[in-house]
Amino acid sequence: MLKALDAETFDEALRYDGIAVVKFYAPWCAMCRRVGASYKKAAAASGEESGSKDVRFYEVNFAENKDLCRREGVFALPMVHFYTRSMGRINRFTLTTNADKVIARELDRYVGASGHLRFLRSLRQDSTLSRLGMYKNLVGVLQAFQNVGAIAKAAAGERAKQKAAAEKGTTMTALSTTLLNDLDLRDELESLFTWVDSNDDGVIDARELAAVAAAVCGAQGCSKNEDVYASLLDRAVLFVTAQAEAESAVMSAEGVKEGEKCDEEGATHAKREVTLDRESFFQLMVGQQMIELSSAGKEGGKELMPAFESLDTDSDGTISRVEFLGGMERVCVHLGQWKPDSAIGCHEWAEQTATAFDVLDRDKSGTVDYEEFVAILSGVPLAKLVKATY
Repeated sequence: MLKALDAETFDEALRYDGIAVVKFYAPWCAMCRRVGASYKKAAAASGEESGSKDVRFYEVNFAENKDLCRREGVFALPMVHFYTRSMGRINRFTLTTNADKVIARELDRYVGASGHLRFLRSLRQDSTLSRLGMYKNLVGVLQAFQNVGAIAKAAAGERAKQKAAAEKGTTMTALSTTLLNDLDLRDELESLFTWVDSNDDGVIDARELAAVAAAVCGAQGCSKNEDVYASLLDRAVLFVTAQAEAESAVMSAEGVKEGEKCDEEGATHAKREVTLDRESFFQLMVGQQMIELSSAGKEGGKELMPAFESLDTDSDGTISRVEFLGGMERVCVHLGQWKPDSAIGCHEWAEQTATAFDVLDRDKSGTVDYEEFVAILSGVPLAKLVKATY
């Protein structure tokens, strides 16, 4: 019998050390009813009923768990997600017909002869965030610094909601506050901060932010002028200060507008050292996470496009093995736990990411398209253990 999950039991189920197969459905969905028996057949053939120790099957009622489904990026029904403890969501697809055959084929990529599940389990031992997830999040760091205006606007909107709630005599806890207080999220952000803060002085400076850009920009190129990144840091510090003072006017007074980005020609930052401390970095990244959560599914699932394009160095719409390994090597050289002169460390990194490429390349074409990239690297949001509050 399939186990039904809700907001209270979902995250615990995903801590399973194999693959958690989750079907999202709704009682009013005709196709959901049509594939129901076929999904149960797949569970009987590949799940615990079959004696498997690697696969478990679950289902979530969309009608009763809309916030959970929104958080997990479910915008079509019936949809199936595969999860592992180390990587979060590693696959997703909608069901139409022959659900049992489709699920069996997709599961074979992980528990069949390829042995990809063993690789995914090994990622848990590398760090709090896997290397693949780390690459995505490093791109997110650069985006966060560039998106300060949009983050400030979202924060102002949150304050307006709180004010409206107060005027009605009710209390509303801001999502940003909930996220900042979540210990699991803070652990993940701590890992990310440690990677960026290469000299371990407890702050991020322009040189370190430039290193992030060098690691993830690829052929598209990013400015090498540290003044550009000093200017981005300045705007981030301004945002954090405005947040602390709860004065949205401070942002507009300093000229930080929605969508505003800094380029080399527009950088007017004064020649002085600007840094961002750990707690301020957390606040900035939570702001970026809120933007990603609010935009998920609204633009055709393009939220991971910046990370994809940074690896697609020839801009042909796919990532080749050479491009993929090159991107991972850039991270190792510029930001890795191994120093640039430690060739053995980066070589080991390359060997492991070669296996990761095989996991990404679902159709075995030798290249990874955006759909394949999203299927595994979208993962569970950083806020996976926090209930949606609005």
